[in-house]
Amino acid sequence: MADVFGNLGSEWRRRPLATDILICLFMSLPLFLTAQIPLVDLPNHLAHQYIFRDWSTSVWLQKYYFVTPQVTPNLGLELFVFVARRMMSIDAAVRLFCIITLWLLFWGTKFVSRELNAGSRLYRVVPLLAWGGPFQFGFLNYCFGVGLALLFFGAYLRIRDRKIISLCLLLWPFCLVLLFCHLAAFGLAGLAVAAFELARSYDPAAPKLSSYASEVMRRALRAALIFIPPFLVFSVFDTPGHPSFGLHFATFHQKIEGILSITMFSSPLFEIALLVIALSGLLAALLSGAVRIRPETVTIAVTMAAIYLVLPRAAMGNGFIDYRIPWGASFFVLATLAPDARETLARRLLAVLFGLLSIARVALIAVLWISWEPSLAEIVAGLRSLPMGARLTAVVGDQNSVALSRSPPLAHVAAYAVAYRQAFWSGMFANFPGQLLHFQPGYRMAWFSDLPTKLDRLDARTDFVLVMHPRLIEISKELPLRVVVKGKDYEILAVTRH
Repeated sequence: MADVFGNLGSEWRRRPLATDILICLFMSLPLFLTAQIPLVDLPNHLAHQYIFRDWSTSVWLQKYYFVTPQVTPNLGLELFVFVARRMMSIDAAVRLFCIITLWLLFWGTKFVSRELNAGSRLYRVVPLLAWGGPFQFGFLNYCFGVGLALLFFGAYLRIRDRKIISLCLLLWPFCLVLLFCHLAAFGLAGLAVAAFELARSYDPAAPKLSSYASEVMRRALRAALIFIPPFLVFSVFDTPGHPSFGLHFATFHQKIEGILSITMFSSPLFEIALLVIALSGLLAALLSGAVRIRPETVTIAVTMAAIYLVLPRAAMGNGFIDYRIPWGASFFVLATLAPDARETLARRLLAVLFGLLSIARVALIAVLWISWEPSLAEIVAGLRSLPMGARLTAVVGDQNSVALSRSPPLAHVAAYAVAYRQAFWSGMFANFPGQLLHFQPGYRMAWFSDLPTKLDRLDARTDFVLVMHPRLIEISKELPLRVVVKGKDYEILAVTRH
């Protein structure tokens, strides 16, 4: 068995670049398998891109929405699609953005890992982590930003000892790009640099603690000169929005959920098992000496954990603030682990274990997406049958299970009607801080984080109702509704007003 694993490892070492490309292609395989991309928020993001393109020529979109161009730290997808839609469809551009996001996570982790540990292949565990909760939620700008933050951190490690002027001139543009993508990704890059310098500045042979404090202050000043000027410049042009909901801190259960989101989303038993086995494998690797924890790993993990504990779940109109951190931090922690340089049996066995876990992770996503595709395709086809400019309300039956409600995720599927039929739906991401889209005054409604699970009244601005899992929802019989489209798991009801 040792010979088999040894031969496999030798083959991978002879063709490292080809192997990494194959891993990237396999990691993104689910994104090539289905017509719909079942990330929770993706239909909403997709509809935004259609509105931005068609608003100036559509009487319907102008009736329901308006766009305010502004500088805000949430524009990664918007800027990418704005350029890419000249060469491909919007749907293809959004799909390509998702693929590039996964690849950035992989190559960014590799860049950091190789800067700290020449010859390390620990970054090949990224497929196990990449499909975590934030990506499956569809927090695309954030996930893309985490990949860029890893590249930034790797670039910083490579040039950190240059003169401060050179360092700033090289990294300031990178900081601005990070800020355009997502503020939290910019924050992770800053935390990684600060934590790294905190560990690297410590010299156990130094005679006095004051010398360590002096070196920390010197490095902190250099880091501040890298991050603060771009942030201040960006803040001058950033247009603050009006908060849609206030300060809210996560419960203990939600904090645990945020940690488990490193691998957990829609299949808790299987996904938690993956995380437990992976952590057990990491423990075995540490005990056997196949992997060791660097001081920088400790300071990065502790710093980001402390930030995670104190961050709120929602603030200033933004939600899931703390939820995003553990998943993003996991890539920085993985990248800073140091492998044993020796080719031991334990190292080979652990490589096979994590390879199998990564394969299982991607295979699970592929199987789930393929199984969800018929239901999603049927709903999207029904929404495409609506008349142009339809005004839509969406409700969903309560399945009494978070996992079931994400299998498939339907929270934003009504946004496909906005994308393809220039419809109105009150669940669009609009009137939020960091969003370019707003509702026209006559069409602004109370926004909801979850779809209603019953229907006992109709807004006067509703023409159609999308009902998902109709057997599980209570609809008042007094409402003037008739079925116009019916599928296996959904119905579209028309409002019959006289």
